[in-house]
Amino acid sequence: MLDQKDHTYSSLLWFSLGFLVLAIYYTANPQEVLTHYHNSEITYLKARDMALGKHTYGMFFDGEDLRTPRYEFHMPEGPTYVMALWLKLGLPIKLYKIVPILTSLLAHIFLLWAIFSRYGHCISKPKLALFFSWIAYQPMIVAWSKAVDDGSFNISIMIIMISLALLRHKKRHLYYLPLGLLLGFQEFYRQPMMILLLWFVEIFNFHQDKKSLIKPLILSFSIASIAGAGVVLGVLFHIYQLALVWNHWGDAWAEMAGAALGRASIENDLNNTFYLAKMEDQKFAGAPLEWVRSKTVWKIFHTFFWYDNGRIHIWPITFVAGIVYAAIHFHFTQHLSKLFKSSTSLFLVILLFLFLIPNIWTILMPNHASIHYYYIAKDYIGFFWALCIVILELFRRNTNLSS
Repeated sequence: MLDQKDHTYSSLLWFSLGFLVLAIYYTANPQEVLTHYHNSEITYLKARDMALGKHTYGMFFDGEDLRTPRYEFHMPEGPTYVMALWLKLGLPIKLYKIVPILTSLLAHIFLLWAIFSRYGHCISKPKLALFFSWIAYQPMIVAWSKAVDDGSFNISIMIIMISLALLRHKKRHLYYLPLGLLLGFQEFYRQPMMILLLWFVEIFNFHQDKKSLIKPLILSFSIASIAGAGVVLGVLFHIYQLALVWNHWGDAWAEMAGAALGRASIENDLNNTFYLAKMEDQKFAGAPLEWVRSKTVWKIFHTFFWYDNGRIHIWPITFVAGIVYAAIHFHFTQHLSKLFKSSTSLFLVILLFLFLIPNIWTILMPNHASIHYYYIAKDYIGFFWALCIVILELFRRNTNLSS
């Protein structure tokens, strides 16, 4: 045990103040980060008409043809419902960003408290909070926490599930199902990454040193799959709503299946090279679709780790500083080397998850990822949290062994 004052509340306080200051800064300077202005405007139009009682399900807005092809019909409408409630209460839309910002802040406070509970016996609270802010203060999280379509709530739900896993809450599986349902009713791009991340965190709950990995992998997958089942229920609920709107189950299933198959490249109904040439990058004009896909992983990686066409996800220098900090204070490189020698199988599993978590959507939906490489780059949020947990978990395990 550490012989020192408990800095829990002071650490939570200064972290919260720093998060709010950065959130206000990014709200005042929207050009600094990638934001889906078009999606946000559509969300507002749908929420406005929903609050006025013009429709019930938040999938369209006044004057829009329900049969006009538009990709938003396959997207769940969770954020629209929240904004519609805000407007229904007569609250000003200019202040609505308070809702996603505070939701994100509270989720991060919960996660930091969970990290204190799990690792506070071997690492001081100020050091943990400083290391935690290395990730939480990055533009990819703070800037997107003010998004009004899907940029905050899904990440906040993910963080709550990770917190429950780190706390080893005995009844966490009972919470995973409803949280997964909420996640499935937010948007589709993050869910595979988030379920993988939850599975990864749960592995450390079941695995013990020098024990077989098979049983921990199965047990952790079983509990994470409960959240996955919740996501499926959320998607089914959206399909049900589509069927009610169109009064036809076949159209609802066709809409969702067409969106999935087209993005997975099973049906190449998306003209990727045309879209990229028109909206994203002229050098892709006329390029073979296979060539475009081959560049996707690199473009996502480059977009995330470097400033790209006015988009910024992290500050590269802080990423390097965080790794150096982990190597000095948490002996990360030393513990990683020790893990490789003592448990090669766990070492390889960690590497596999660190690769899959940010790239799972690209693997499952290469068409969509090649078009929206800048948006899918946000999946590296999961990579950051996974890396953070690996660093802290290795330090905790080695500290417990030596004490």
